[in-house]
Amino acid sequence: MKLKRILSCVIVMMMAVFCMTGCSGFSEEENQAIHNQLMGSWVPLNDPELEQDAEGNVIKFSVYEFMETETRYHVVQMESTSSSSVNEYTITDGKYKVITEMGAQFSGIRFTDAGNLVLYTDTSADEFRPLTQEEIKEFGIPVNRPTLFEDAVDLEGGSIEFVNP
Repeated sequence: MKLKRILSCVIVMMMAVFCMTGCSGFSEEENQAIHNQLMGSWVPLNDPELEQDAEGNVIKFSVYEFMETETRYHVVQMESTSSSSVNEYTITDGKYKVITEMGAQFSGIRFTDAGNLVLYTDTSADEFRPLTQEEIKEFGIPVNRPTLFEDAVDLEGGSIEFVNP
């Protein structure tokens, strides 16, 4: 009787583990929904590029633009914006997947109740807020361009620069 009870517990535990590992994958529809929500332009909340003048006006900041399969990075300054293609990505099993020289790298991805994006790993997390249409217009940020090279000046290191209006 005791052996039967132990075997029953083991079977239940094995089934639970199987369901948690086998049933935890994301469907293509779920991955596409995450991808659709990710697409757009995002400003990091802890922006290392952020600079303000003496009056507190923002004079430099960065923007990450997630396109269909490409991530672009824009450093926006009052007089110009430098832009570069950072990587290509996919959404796989609900995670942001980037292929680098060192292989595939995954970041968890979630959206807060406030609509902010959070990309995270076991050791860090970065939160972003959506860039508004007013900010895009005000700073002349070159988002939603099919190519980075229209109306641009080449810079060293694969970046290009746009003169802001």
